[in-house]
Amino acid sequence: MLKIYYNEAFINGLTIEQIMFVLAHEVLHIVFKHGLRRGNRNAKLWNIACDYAINLILHEAGFEVLQGCLFDPQYKGMSAEQIYDQLMKEHEQRSKE
Repeated sequence: MLKIYYNEAFINGLTIEQIMFVLAHEVLHIVFKHGLRRGNRNAKLWNIACDYAINLILHEAGFEVLQGCLFDPQYKGMSAEQIYDQLMKEHEQRSKE
């Protein structure tokens, strides 16, 4: 059985449309099997990549993306794996500087 946990104070501060976005976002992590697809990738960076991918999909579907969420049109049409690879390259380049 899968469960989605939430912070009641956070949810109570949102509109119905924003709650729908949050729930759809979390459900898409499950639908796209992000936990199973991570493999040996960095967990934090993988979650960031997945969030970018999900938020673009939800935006294109007409959802209101919450302010402050990871959203960047440059990743449009990319899979979480492709976004992760790009983020990892950028991270490695910054580390060399």
